[in-house]
Amino acid sequence: MIFGYLSILSQKSANALADVADIDFVDRILFSSYSIVMYIFKLFSFSDLSAFYNYPLSDNGKYPLVFYIAPVLILIFSVLVYKIKWQRK
Repeated sequence: MIFGYLSILSQKSANALADVADIDFVDRILFSSYSIVMYIFKLFSFSDLSAFYNYPLSDNGKYPLVFYIAPVLILIFSVLVYKIKWQRK
């Protein structure tokens, strides 16, 4: 928790952390789902690893297709885990 707090402080001092009020609810869902999916993917693929990932540029308010697919993948994965867990009992 200490390192997480220090990370937030350093990002704020470098103006690398956006205010939560500047990002709407749908974008937060898209970004968090995309992050979960990509971190799991990068855990196994070891490709394009970086310490800094740029903010995605949107064309006319639209993000790349993978941002819209990620919440669906999270939902499918969650349902599968739920079904597997409850089938064992």
